[in-house]
Amino acid sequence: MTDSKVRNPKDPSKCRPRRLAATPVVTVDGCGCGSMRIHIGPVTLRLDANAAAALVATVSRALAGLPTVHCPQASKGPTDAPSIH
Repeated sequence: MTDSKVRNPKDPSKCRPRRLAATPVVTVDGCGCGSMRIHIGPVTLRLDANAAAALVATVSRALAGLPTVHCPQASKGPTDAPSIH
């Protein structure tokens, strides 16, 4: 990217994140530079769009493989999930 208007995702002082989605456990902010910030409790992942898509695909595959019989939390929606400490 050579456009001078594109912000550098490695320099957080130049980013202006905007809330895209939120639950009691997870919030997702987007930025004009193309990066996403995924906040899970005290942990923040800063990812570009390709990495975020790969994360979603990987976690979705993992969730599909979890046995729901032994995991009562798997049947709850994202707003009902316990917070991570």
